[in-house]
Amino acid sequence: MRDFAERGCLSRCKLKTWRCLPFVILFLLLSQGKNLCAAAEARPPFEFRDGDRVVFIGDTLIEREAAYGYVEERLVTQFPERHFIFRNLGWSADTPAGESRASFDFDKPGKGFEKIKEELTALQPTVMIVGYGMANSFAGPSGLSAFTNGLNHLLDTATTVCTNHSVRFILLSPIRHEDLGPPLPNPGEHNRDLALYVKDIENIAHDRRCEFISLFNLEGKGRRLTENGIHLSSWGYIHAAEAIAKGLGWPEKSRARITGAQAEALREAIRKKNDLYFDRWRPQNETYLFGFRKHEQGQNAKEIPMFDPLIAEQEKKIDELKQARGQEVETPQTRAKKDFRSVIRLERKTSPEARQQARSGADTNRPVFDVAEGLEVNL
Repeated sequence: MRDFAERGCLSRCKLKTWRCLPFVILFLLLSQGKNLCAAAEARPPFEFRDGDRVVFIGDTLIEREAAYGYVEERLVTQFPERHFIFRNLGWSADTPAGESRASFDFDKPGKGFEKIKEELTALQPTVMIVGYGMANSFAGPSGLSAFTNGLNHLLDTATTVCTNHSVRFILLSPIRHEDLGPPLPNPGEHNRDLALYVKDIENIAHDRRCEFISLFNLEGKGRRLTENGIHLSSWGYIHAAEAIAKGLGWPEKSRARITGAQAEALREAIRKKNDLYFDRWRPQNETYLFGFRKHEQGQNAKEIPMFDPLIAEQEKKIDELKQARGQEVETPQTRAKKDFRSVIRLERKTSPEARQQARSGADTNRPVFDVAEGLEVNL
């Protein structure tokens, strides 16, 4: 009887096992499918290819990078054996529609975007690092639709004007509005708006299957990242550079190992190249060279292409400095920022005449100028 009972119990257990088997198999298949989908979505590390022409384009975030050079330095040292170039088309307070680029043609809708189109056509980028959103975010949620359309239009235009090759896009989000305390405004509401734009850029990148890197949650390791809440400092750009490298799938130890002096020499060459290219595509007297006053100085426009060999010289230096070396490199004389000092001093008169003027209510503060020898200032 006992054996019969044990056999019956065993049979019931086997029956339950067989009944559960389909569910076990289904669970395993679903789990495996989920893993396969995750593997399919995982992107391999991004690579710059030999001969790539990389264009930075965006608002103040991008334009100021040209003056600091930390992001470009990090990118070029990832593939030191390859030759690829960077051109910075950033414009402060710009939007994807190029509104800030219109200059004297501000009354002609679309003129700023025409300038973007002209530059992209000339440069023929193979990679574009796009950093818009901060300027647009001040329009709040109501401006989100225009931003979406503008960014998509920019990316479509870049794809169209770049002939005989595809363009790979890296979309950067704007940074968070850093809370620096009074008297600066509380950034809470602005950050809620910024988060909407960050998500929008992420969605565009997802739809286009291109790279997206969020800079919204940069960490400064106990130090402030910005100069005024919305513009990165040198410390901020250092951390942005590492965030971009991480977002592209690059381990820190994978970059070229260069000395501190060599890294600074490399960054100085990058900044010099950026200065030269800035003067090449945005000359300060553009109105006289190419605009409505070119009949006065337009003959000097022939000097603009003379920047090209100077830029190429710096590119060659960059290629040399991004290689890991055993020997020391002389530290360059960097153009460190200096505290602002006005050339005007205010001196208070103490003569009897000055005291008489003071009693009469006359202004006794007269400016005194520091001027070069042989020059004078008359007021």
